[in-house]
Amino acid sequence: IKILEAMAWGVPVIATPLAAEGLNLIEGDEVLLSDTDEGLADIAVRLCSDHARMASVRARAHEAAWSRFGPQAIRDAVGQGLGLDATRVDADCHQVQAVSRG
Repeated sequence: IKILEAMAWGVPVIATPLAAEGLNLIEGDEVLLSDTDEGLADIAVRLCSDHARMASVRARAHEAAWSRFGPQAIRDAVGQGLGLDATRVDADCHQVQAVSRG
């Protein structure tokens, strides 16, 4: 969750492969990985001195977090898992929101 939260806020993520395991992120594009403390530090130093690279990693990470793990992606996955039509899931969610607002 920490990695996804950072990505959603546009914070570049530097982590170990174990920390990012199972998220199916694109290494070097959406997340920067190293197995060693020295490697993590080296990545951080290089990233801080390359503003274009930092902006690129931030943008790609932010986009990946929202497109794959944001509310719409979760809604779609749950609907698909339950075998529901996507339009019906959207309509039902809007009805629930309207009722909860009073």
